Amino acid sequence: MGSYERLEEHRFIQFLSFLWSTPLSVGGSGVKENVFAYVIDAHSLSDLISSKTLLAHLDSVLCNYSIADARVTVIVYGKVTTRNDKVTDSFLEAFEKSRIQFRLIDSVDDFAYLVAQLHRALAKHDKSKDDEPRNVFSAEKGMKPEDAAGKDEFLRDWWGKMLLYMHRLSEEQRRAILKHHPNPFKLMDELVAAPTPTMAMKGLADIVTETGRRLGPVLAQKIYHMLTSEDGRQILTEG
Repeated sequence: MGSYERLEEHRFIQFLSFLWSTPLSVGGSGVKENVFAYVIDAHSLSDLISSKTLLAHLDSVLCNYSIADARVTVIVYGKVTTRNDKVTDSFLEAFEKSRIQFRLIDSVDDFAYLVAQLHRALAKHDKSKDDEPRNVFSAEKGMKPEDAAGKDEFLRDWWGKMLLYMHRLSEEQRRAILKHHPNPFKLMDELVAAPTPTMAMKGLADIVTETGRRLGPVLAQKIYHMLTSEDGRQILTEG
Protein backbone atom coordinates (compact mmCIF):
# COMPACT_ATOMS: atom_id res chain seq x y z
CA MET A 1 0.00 0.00 0.00
CA GLY A 2 1.41 3.38 -1.05
CA SER A 3 1.64 6.50 1.09
CA TYR A 4 -1.42 8.05 -0.59
CA GLU A 5 -3.55 4.96 0.06
CA ARG A 6 -2.40 4.87 3.68
CA LEU A 7 -3.30 8.55 4.08
CA GLU A 8 -6.77 7.99 2.60
CA GLU A 9 -7.27 4.96 4.85
CA HIS A 10 -6.25 7.01 7.88
CA ARG A 11 -8.67 9.81 6.94
CA PHE A 12 -11.51 7.35 6.42
CA ILE A 13 -10.89 5.76 9.81
CA GLN A 14 -10.86 9.21 11.40
CA PHE A 15 -14.23 9.96 9.78
CA LEU A 16 -15.78 6.68 10.96
CA SER A 17 -14.34 7.25 14.43
CA PHE A 18 -15.97 10.68 14.54
CA LEU A 19 -19.36 9.16 13.72
CA TRP A 20 -19.29 7.13 16.92
CA SER A 21 -17.23 9.36 19.20
CA THR A 22 -19.94 12.04 19.04
CA PRO A 23 -23.09 11.56 21.21
CA LEU A 24 -25.91 10.32 19.01
CA SER A 25 -29.34 11.89 18.78
CA VAL A 26 -32.07 9.36 18.08
CA GLY A 27 -34.74 10.20 15.55
CA GLY A 28 -33.87 13.89 15.62
CA SER A 29 -35.38 14.16 19.08
CA GLY A 30 -32.29 15.76 20.61
CA VAL A 31 -32.08 12.95 23.17
CA LYS A 32 -28.51 11.65 23.26
CA GLU A 33 -27.84 7.92 23.29
CA ASN A 34 -25.80 6.41 26.11
CA VAL A 35 -23.71 4.17 23.85
CA PHE A 36 -20.64 5.09 21.84
CA ALA A 37 -17.52 3.62 20.30
CA TYR A 38 -13.93 4.50 21.08
CA VAL A 39 -11.32 3.74 18.42
CA ILE A 40 -7.73 2.83 19.23
CA ASP A 41 -4.96 1.36 17.10
CA ALA A 42 -3.48 -2.01 18.01
CA HIS A 43 -0.03 -0.57 18.83
CA SER A 44 -1.48 1.90 21.36
CA LEU A 45 -3.61 -0.85 22.88
CA SER A 46 -0.54 -3.07 23.30
CA ASP A 47 1.32 -0.22 25.03
CA LEU A 48 -1.58 0.36 27.45
CA ILE A 49 -1.81 -3.35 28.25
CA SER A 50 1.96 -3.64 28.78
CA SER A 51 1.95 -0.63 31.11
CA LYS A 52 -1.18 -1.91 32.89
CA THR A 53 -2.95 1.41 32.27
CA LEU A 54 -5.67 0.27 29.84
CA LEU A 55 -8.53 0.40 32.33
CA ALA A 56 -7.46 3.79 33.72
CA HIS A 57 -7.23 5.17 30.18
CA LEU A 58 -10.70 3.91 29.25
CA ASP A 59 -12.16 5.20 32.52
CA SER A 60 -10.85 8.66 31.63
CA VAL A 61 -12.50 8.36 28.20
CA LEU A 62 -15.80 7.49 29.86
CA CYS A 63 -15.48 10.38 32.32
CA ASN A 64 -15.01 12.83 29.45
CA TYR A 65 -18.08 11.57 27.60
CA SER A 66 -21.08 13.87 27.95
CA ILE A 67 -23.58 11.13 28.87
CA ALA A 68 -23.59 9.58 32.34
CA ASP A 69 -23.45 5.78 32.65
CA ALA A 70 -22.59 5.40 28.97
CA ARG A 71 -21.69 2.02 27.50
CA VAL A 72 -18.59 1.96 25.34
CA THR A 73 -17.43 -0.43 22.65
CA VAL A 74 -13.68 -0.20 22.02
CA ILE A 75 -12.82 -0.76 18.35
CA VAL A 76 -9.23 -1.96 18.00
CA TYR A 77 -7.80 -1.37 14.52
CA GLY A 78 -4.84 -3.49 13.43
CA LYS A 79 -3.10 -6.66 14.57
CA VAL A 80 -2.65 -6.99 18.34
CA THR A 81 0.79 -8.42 19.10
CA THR A 82 0.57 -8.62 22.90
CA ARG A 83 0.45 -12.11 24.42
CA ASN A 84 -3.04 -13.64 24.25
CA ASP A 85 -3.34 -14.23 27.99
CA LYS A 86 -2.59 -10.57 28.77
CA VAL A 87 -5.12 -9.40 26.18
CA THR A 88 -7.77 -11.75 27.55
CA ASP A 89 -7.23 -10.69 31.15
CA SER A 90 -7.29 -6.99 30.22
CA PHE A 91 -10.47 -7.29 28.14
CA LEU A 92 -12.32 -9.27 30.78
CA GLU A 93 -11.23 -6.91 33.57
CA ALA A 94 -12.50 -3.94 31.57
CA PHE A 95 -15.83 -5.66 31.03
CA GLU A 96 -16.30 -6.70 34.65
CA LYS A 97 -15.39 -3.31 36.12
CA SER A 98 -16.78 -0.92 33.50
CA ARG A 99 -18.93 -3.06 31.17
CA ILE A 100 -16.58 -2.22 28.29
CA GLN A 101 -16.66 -4.45 25.22
CA PHE A 102 -14.00 -4.83 22.53
CA ARG A 103 -14.16 -5.43 18.78
CA LEU A 104 -11.03 -6.32 16.79
CA ILE A 105 -10.78 -5.34 13.11
CA ASP A 106 -7.91 -5.25 10.63
CA SER A 107 -9.29 -3.59 7.49
CA VAL A 108 -11.14 -0.45 6.46
CA ASP A 109 -13.94 -2.57 4.96
CA ASP A 110 -14.48 -4.32 8.28
CA PHE A 111 -14.40 -0.94 10.03
CA ALA A 112 -17.12 0.47 7.77
CA TYR A 113 -19.22 -2.66 8.16
CA LEU A 114 -18.92 -2.54 11.95
CA VAL A 115 -19.98 1.12 12.14
CA ALA A 116 -23.00 0.35 9.96
CA GLN A 117 -23.78 -2.65 12.15
CA LEU A 118 -23.59 -0.55 15.31
CA HIS A 119 -25.96 2.07 13.91
CA ARG A 120 -28.37 -0.62 12.74
CA ALA A 121 -28.34 -2.32 16.15
CA LEU A 122 -28.91 1.00 17.91
CA ALA A 123 -31.90 1.80 15.70
CA LYS A 124 -33.40 -1.65 16.25
CA HIS A 125 -32.90 -1.38 20.01
CA ASP A 126 -34.57 2.04 20.15
CA LYS A 127 -37.56 0.75 18.16
CA SER A 128 -37.94 -2.29 20.41
CA LYS A 129 -38.52 -0.10 23.47
CA ASP A 130 -42.12 0.45 22.30
CA ASP A 131 -42.81 -3.18 21.44
CA GLU A 132 -45.09 -5.45 23.46
CA PRO A 133 -43.40 -7.56 26.15
CA ARG A 134 -41.78 -10.62 24.61
CA ASN A 135 -40.55 -13.97 25.87
CA VAL A 136 -37.14 -13.64 27.47
CA PHE A 137 -34.42 -16.14 26.61
CA SER A 138 -32.25 -16.35 29.71
CA ALA A 139 -30.73 -18.84 32.09
CA GLU A 140 -33.54 -18.28 34.59
CA LYS A 141 -36.42 -18.28 32.09
CA GLY A 142 -35.11 -20.17 29.09
CA MET A 143 -37.63 -21.50 26.58
CA LYS A 144 -36.73 -25.08 27.20
CA PRO A 145 -38.54 -28.09 25.75
CA GLU A 146 -40.07 -30.04 28.61
CA ASP A 147 -38.25 -33.21 27.69
CA ALA A 148 -34.95 -31.54 26.86
CA ALA A 149 -33.04 -33.80 29.26
CA GLY A 150 -33.85 -36.81 27.10
CA LYS A 151 -33.04 -35.14 23.80
CA ASP A 152 -29.34 -34.36 23.99
CA GLU A 153 -28.84 -34.85 20.27
CA PHE A 154 -31.73 -32.55 19.45
CA LEU A 155 -30.30 -29.83 21.72
CA ARG A 156 -26.81 -30.21 20.29
CA ASP A 157 -28.14 -29.88 16.75
CA TRP A 158 -30.24 -26.84 17.67
CA TRP A 159 -27.32 -25.22 19.50
CA GLY A 160 -25.03 -25.87 16.55
CA LYS A 161 -27.45 -24.18 14.16
CA MET A 162 -27.75 -21.24 16.54
CA LEU A 163 -23.96 -20.80 16.50
CA LEU A 164 -23.97 -20.73 12.69
CA TYR A 165 -25.47 -17.25 12.85
CA MET A 166 -22.80 -15.83 15.15
CA HIS A 167 -20.76 -13.27 13.23
CA ARG A 168 -17.08 -14.16 12.67
CA LEU A 169 -17.36 -17.58 14.32
CA SER A 170 -15.44 -20.09 12.20
CA GLU A 171 -16.52 -23.69 11.68
CA GLU A 172 -13.50 -24.86 13.68
CA GLN A 173 -14.47 -22.64 16.60
CA ARG A 174 -18.09 -23.80 16.37
CA ARG A 175 -16.99 -27.45 16.61
CA ALA A 176 -14.82 -26.65 19.64
CA ILE A 177 -17.75 -25.00 21.44
CA LEU A 178 -20.05 -27.93 20.67
CA LYS A 179 -17.41 -30.38 21.87
CA HIS A 180 -16.97 -28.66 25.23
CA HIS A 181 -20.57 -27.50 25.70
CA PRO A 182 -23.06 -29.59 23.69
CA ASN A 183 -25.99 -28.51 25.87
CA PRO A 184 -26.61 -24.72 25.84
CA PHE A 185 -28.92 -24.83 28.84
CA LYS A 186 -26.31 -26.48 31.03
CA LEU A 187 -23.82 -23.89 29.77
CA MET A 188 -26.22 -21.07 30.71
CA ASP A 189 -26.52 -22.47 34.22
CA GLU A 190 -22.73 -22.68 34.52
CA LEU A 191 -22.26 -19.10 33.31
CA VAL A 192 -24.83 -17.72 35.73
CA ALA A 193 -23.43 -19.79 38.62
CA ALA A 194 -19.85 -18.60 38.06
CA PRO A 195 -18.51 -16.37 40.89
CA THR A 196 -17.98 -13.46 38.48
CA PRO A 197 -18.69 -12.70 34.80
CA THR A 198 -14.93 -12.55 34.26
CA MET A 199 -14.44 -16.12 35.45
CA ALA A 200 -17.39 -17.27 33.35
CA MET A 201 -16.02 -15.67 30.20
CA LYS A 202 -12.45 -16.79 30.87
CA GLY A 203 -13.67 -20.38 30.84
CA LEU A 204 -15.12 -19.80 27.38
CA ALA A 205 -12.07 -17.88 26.16
CA ASP A 206 -9.77 -20.77 27.12
CA ILE A 207 -11.58 -23.31 24.92
CA VAL A 208 -8.99 -24.71 22.50
CA THR A 209 -9.78 -25.61 18.88
CA GLU A 210 -8.46 -28.56 16.87
CA THR A 211 -5.48 -26.51 15.68
CA GLY A 212 -4.53 -25.42 19.19
CA ARG A 213 -5.96 -21.91 19.06
CA ARG A 214 -7.92 -20.47 21.95
CA LEU A 215 -11.41 -19.08 21.42
CA GLY A 216 -10.33 -15.72 22.88
CA PRO A 217 -12.06 -12.96 24.86
CA VAL A 218 -14.10 -11.35 22.06
CA LEU A 219 -16.00 -14.51 21.12
CA ALA A 220 -16.26 -15.43 24.80
CA GLN A 221 -18.04 -12.14 25.49
CA LYS A 222 -20.42 -12.69 22.57
CA ILE A 223 -21.41 -16.16 23.76
CA TYR A 224 -21.72 -15.01 27.36
CA HIS A 225 -24.03 -12.11 26.42
CA MET A 226 -26.09 -14.25 24.07
CA LEU A 227 -26.83 -16.80 26.79
CA THR A 228 -27.23 -14.54 29.83
CA SER A 229 -28.68 -11.26 28.56
CA GLU A 230 -32.25 -10.65 29.76
CA ASP A 231 -33.03 -7.38 27.98
CA GLY A 232 -30.69 -7.43 25.01
CA ARG A 233 -28.68 -4.34 26.05
CA GLN A 234 -25.50 -6.34 26.56
CA ILE A 235 -25.67 -7.62 22.98
CA LEU A 236 -26.70 -4.30 21.47
CA THR A 237 -23.68 -4.16 19.21
CA GLU A 238 -24.24 -7.61 17.78
CA GLY A 239 -27.02 -6.36 15.50
